[in-house]
Amino acid sequence: MTARTVDTALDILELLARRKDGARFSDLVADLRLPKSTANAVLTLLEARKYVHRDEITNRYILGGKLRELLSITEHSEVDLRVVHWARDLSQRHGVNPAIWVLEDALLTQYSAIGENQHVVVPSSSVPLGYLFNAGPRLSNQEEELVARRFARATGTVIHGDTVGPGVRQAAVACLDIDTPAALELDIPEGRRQDVDWIESVLRHREVKWNSSRPKIGWLMSDVALDSYRAMVGWAEYWAEQAGVDIIWADSEENEVKEQLAERLLMDQQVDVLVVHPVNAYYSSAIFYEAGRRNIPTICFQRPAQATFDLFVGGSAYDWGRLQVQYLQQRDIKGRVVLIEGDPNNGNSMAISRGVTDGIAALKEQSLSLVYRQVVPKWNPNEAARIVEGLRQSGTEYDILFVANDDMANGVLSLFEGEVPKLVAGDGDRAGIENIASGRQAATVFQDYRELTRLVVEAQEYLRRGERPPAAKRRQLIPQNAATLAWALDVPYFIVDQTTLDIVREFWATYQTLIVESFLARRD
Repeated sequence: MTARTVDTALDILELLARRKDGARFSDLVADLRLPKSTANAVLTLLEARKYVHRDEITNRYILGGKLRELLSITEHSEVDLRVVHWARDLSQRHGVNPAIWVLEDALLTQYSAIGENQHVVVPSSSVPLGYLFNAGPRLSNQEEELVARRFARATGTVIHGDTVGPGVRQAAVACLDIDTPAALELDIPEGRRQDVDWIESVLRHREVKWNSSRPKIGWLMSDVALDSYRAMVGWAEYWAEQAGVDIIWADSEENEVKEQLAERLLMDQQVDVLVVHPVNAYYSSAIFYEAGRRNIPTICFQRPAQATFDLFVGGSAYDWGRLQVQYLQQRDIKGRVVLIEGDPNNGNSMAISRGVTDGIAALKEQSLSLVYRQVVPKWNPNEAARIVEGLRQSGTEYDILFVANDDMANGVLSLFEGEVPKLVAGDGDRAGIENIASGRQAATVFQDYRELTRLVVEAQEYLRRGERPPAAKRRQLIPQNAATLAWALDVPYFIVDQTTLDIVREFWATYQTLIVESFLARRD
């Protein structure tokens, strides 16, 4: 390196130090009167050595993290210059006023968009999971910690969002490629299209590189809050490791906006197969369409969607509903039924309710009568409890409750201190199993999640070769919707009551010891 090159490099660093907003290549050439070839060569070297950083959206150069390292700046009150630059750019281009949260020594400090200390210091545990990446577990439950951290590390980007007022959604987007974990907290306009496009434009500031040479499955889960869904994640990881493939996870949190955004992030990773656990049976069609446009094979997982995809892996939720009715019939349980359905836009919810109503209608002696039915958006257990409380206050008489899943059943059971109506739910969550053991819940419907996820991992190998699994059969996924005819691999549902509890207890015991305490912990 010549003295002239060193001199040019120092001139560039000094200019960038004066310009907190950074400078474009053309600005550096003009202000320092440099030949373009010289400027390009020196900037390339400085960027490679992390003395400068180029923002890919604005094409501006700013000072890099290497300078802080060389100067041994250890004060915790400093914010990484790239985070400040990102925040300021968001403020200018999108009219938002982001706050910056920086984590060090288990404390979070808030800064303004220009890097001014706001003097808000709180323990890191007080910020919800998703605000920061790699900042340590937020939840007390070991299993949830492991699963949530696997999700975060999959794409290298975490988004946490809450509606904070009319027309406004608050979100935090993690900045991961910096020395100190940090996040931006922002208020954005609410709306399906605006949310997806706006947040995506934010995330384009950074690149996530997946370095593994193994085949990649992009897996969109609708949520991981339920026991059954966490089990699916754990078993899927286990089978993928056996098959020598990687899974890049994304959690939609029952939000179709995040689901669409997550799909775009997964597509950036050039996944070989896309697995979708749809939030919405209708809106998810855009996800399958985009994957098809890019010639990426798709698996619709466990929840039917009204879309075109290569394979459905799940079960007949219609049979789930019929099983609930047959359970009562076989035990000669009679009376008036209240049906608390799941999300009205969910394919399984539609199929279950149809199975229940058809099952009741098919009874010869009319031993069961449906007196009330109501849907519960997003499968919310508090909403399910509110509906049942409303029935009690209105004086509606009933003997039996069909509740869409065990999580909602828990919400409903919280209303009853003494005798409980006959309650039948689904999913086979551990809390549901304990409710059955104690007699507060009559039964649940269960599906073997080991087999369900094994079939996905096995099927993706066929799809990558352009083949269909030989065991797949063509059937209609949602009985009342002819457009859901698809090739399917099904895992049957079965009823669990006090007589069959040991089967499901064995499943959860195996999951806890083999997956949570051994495999997931080792992978984490």
